[in-house]
Amino acid sequence: MITQVSYARLYNTGNFENVRFEAVASVDDGNTTAAFTECRNAVHGEMAAWIADRAAAEQRKRDAMTQKRNLDNF
Repeated sequence: MITQVSYARLYNTGNFENVRFEAVASVDDGNTTAAFTECRNAVHGEMAAWIADRAAAEQRKRDAMTQKRNLDNF
């Protein structure tokens, strides 16, 4: 009998590093498909939030560099 399922994804950050996202769910009612879907949705949601946060941080960095360049040229 299956008592727990897990789902994991590895995201390559592009700088020779990886970030692993993983979720584990207990199978209480014997419905492994529902437990696996719950894990998959959790991992994809967490991964999407991480990617969005990283993109926002990179945009803030670009904006700061642009602002500094504009002030230097003033």
